[in-house]
Amino acid sequence: MTMARPPIQLAYVVRDVAAAAGRWTELTGAGPFFLADFRIAGQTYREAPAEVNVRVALGYLGDMMLELVEPLDDRPSVFNEVLQSRGEGPHHWLVHSDDFDGDIRRYADKGCSLAAIGPIPGFGRAAMFDTMQALGAFTEIVELSPSARAMWDYMRRAHATWDGHEPLRSFPTQS
Repeated sequence: MTMARPPIQLAYVVRDVAAAAGRWTELTGAGPFFLADFRIAGQTYREAPAEVNVRVALGYLGDMMLELVEPLDDRPSVFNEVLQSRGEGPHHWLVHSDDFDGDIRRYADKGCSLAAIGPIPGFGRAAMFDTMQALGAFTEIVELSPSARAMWDYMRRAHATWDGHEPLRSFPTQS
């Protein structure tokens, strides 16, 4: 039984986004990476109110989006949880949901605890399930807004036509 769509993004938690993007570009040809800082209020982490403060680089390797996440503070978060416990490396994969509330129930019914949840302005709602023991990484469920889908399509097209120049770019404000 499929609970959600296949992953459309692999995410890694890192200490330095620019350095990590450079490694991914050099070793795999991923890129270009689009860089932005996000301070997101209204989140819940392990059932407590939380604010997420991260630097993010998004880029593509073929049809797979890569997300590199650098926490910008030491506050409790799903990103600091992994970075502080095991260091840099795989953090989560993301699946798009057409039935966010239903997918939340399905993961909970399978015994997956909700590690974090909240709105991501401009993107939609997101939930991070703790599938670390079972799968080695978190699973993120996101309902993508039309503008987020358009932005991701823009980034995918940028990768498909990329000539290797300007590997780090500003995050697009619109597609």
